[in-house]
Amino acid sequence: MDPDGTGITSADQVRDAMKGSQVYSVQIGEQIKPHPLGHGQYKPPCRSCAIAMDMAGVTAYAG
Repeated sequence: MDPDGTGITSADQVRDAMKGSQVYSVQIGEQIKPHPLGHGQYKPPCRSCAIAMDMAGVTAYAG
């Protein structure tokens, strides 16, 4: 749903609704391999999310 409560039905509408937005992703739980990360530490978006974010015009915010 967009802010007006109507349905979003196209990629163009997704890009319009998400214009200027950012995502900050973090590690959930401890990660040992390939690179140690503690719970709550910044972690770049996964490949699938990066593809969807690019399609929607959303950028990753690294802090």
